[in-house]
Amino acid sequence: MSNGNAGSAWNDNIKSTYGFAPSGDILAAGYTKDVARETAVFNKGCGLLANLQGEIDSKTWWKVRDQLRGTDVYSLRGAMLSLNGVLPEAKKAEAVKAYKKVFQEMEALDLACKKKEQALATKENADLQEAIAAYKKILA
Repeated sequence: MSNGNAGSAWNDNIKSTYGFAPSGDILAAGYTKDVARETAVFNKGCGLLANLQGEIDSKTWWKVRDQLRGTDVYSLRGAMLSLNGVLPEAKKAEAVKAYKKVFQEMEALDLACKKKEQALATKENADLQEAIAAYKKILA
């Protein structure tokens, strides 16, 4: 048996596959660094979140809460974690903090909609948009 490690999201330096020495090139080498799909998911989720104010203005609470739980926004969490993983070490701590802030603001907006408080929901939506903008600034 080979004395290497199998590949994972945290180890791109694959030296063995199921205990056997590899016999050729690793086809998926560097797959954790390719975040094109995650970037598209992130942008799509941000686009959906950017359009919530109209529903807040019309007091369509169920629709805002439904958007916050929608498939594309749900995928946002995983996409952001993948994007955080490819950032330089100097930016990672700041990105994790900004990532957490986005979801804290999202939960606050959800609670405001549950309470059906329009002024609070408007404020929380603005805070959410600000948190997303701060996160995007870190990615740039």
